[in-house]
Amino acid sequence: MRTERFEFDSAGETAERIRRWSAEFAERVEVSEIAAAVRERGDAAVIELTREHDSPGFEGPLEVPDEAIEKALAAEWAPALAAMYGELPGLEAEARVAEARLRIERAERWLLEHERDPELLATLGRLCAQAELWGKAKSFLEASLSFEPTRTAHLELARLSERLGENEDAQRHYRRAAELS
Repeated sequence: MRTERFEFDSAGETAERIRRWSAEFAERVEVSEIAAAVRERGDAAVIELTREHDSPGFEGPLEVPDEAIEKALAAEWAPALAAMYGELPGLEAEARVAEARLRIERAERWLLEHERDPELLATLGRLCAQAELWGKAKSFLEASLSFEPTRTAHLELARLSERLGENEDAQRHYRRAAELS
């Protein structure tokens, strides 16, 4: 039996570390353990996982199944997990749009209970952009910024503005993102 202990100092580190775990490891992560870690220390969680395995290490990107994130968020709300929900795996364009639309439906239900969560609003903006719902993406990202100006949301808005040919807005958001670095 092997115990893995990970300590995270910020929500960003939590999400980044989880992304790095291998798919094999992700399949064995218990949602209840994620929820317990979030409950104990919020997004800056200590996750202690005990499991048996025969592989010596864990490498490669992790694609956390959306069902695992949904279950963990149902058990305990965590903005860092909500942000991860907006990250789609490498899919073909058509499949990405379809997956984004499915995730938008679920995330909009969360919005009923977490209407002022800047991470959730930014996630919805990112998903809407991937689903090519440009106006809706812009509205969600701007709403996110109204609650908490973040570098990530400004970068998302800059990219969206470029895509829409709104170059002055894009430059303004790039500048604000740089100021927040």
